[in-house]
Amino acid sequence: MAGGKGLRLREVTNNTPKALAKVGGLPLVSHIIQHYRSCGFHEFIVLTGYLGEQIQSYFNDCTLDRRIDVVDTGLHTSNGGRLRRIAHLLEKDSPFLMTWTDGFCDVDLNRLLAFHNDHGKLATLTAVNPPSRFGHLTISGDKVTKFEEKPLLDDQWINGGYFVLQPEVLRLLRDDDTEFEHDVLSHLAQNNQLSAFKHKGYWQCVDTINDLELLNQHWKEELLPLQQGANA
Repeated sequence: MAGGKGLRLREVTNNTPKALAKVGGLPLVSHIIQHYRSCGFHEFIVLTGYLGEQIQSYFNDCTLDRRIDVVDTGLHTSNGGRLRRIAHLLEKDSPFLMTWTDGFCDVDLNRLLAFHNDHGKLATLTAVNPPSRFGHLTISGDKVTKFEEKPLLDDQWINGGYFVLQPEVLRLLRDDDTEFEHDVLSHLAQNNQLSAFKHKGYWQCVDTINDLELLNQHWKEELLPLQQGANA
């Protein structure tokens, strides 16, 4: 999924699609594809919309051997609608993996797929612990006994954006306005067809310029996954 406007990252996305925002000198979409490749997945469909011609041009300019289809799914199409537009390109009897281009994660995609197959649901999402927006204090009386700067919230889980989906999920995509989270995931959860694979490793969203700067800082400090040989 690489078609959104990335409005909270306007400093970059006024002229560049979020998928091409750079971490360590390489676009986000490049890192994500490398992640999948490192787990043995080699066929990709990149769904574009906003400034999609730049994404198409990026892949046209790459000279590495690859199996990547870039498909323009419309400027104003919702994410569920984008998936609906390329349903005919997907295998009818096999699960497929899907993700956004706004998150760095080192989830083991083979374990995620195996978990999905074992649980027999129509969809599996990767659940992650979000970082707190604020520092956390432990206080005894009037004394601060512990201070943690924006710790992970171990008792809370959010959607980490890495999915395994059965082809039957495509039937829930009504039209271009279908929202994947609100319309599809909510329906699946209500009907006991959504599993959660809990990931305790690295995860960082890319919603704002601060997030992007943090990722680049982590890259400099060699804290990010897939820093060796990351290339699309």
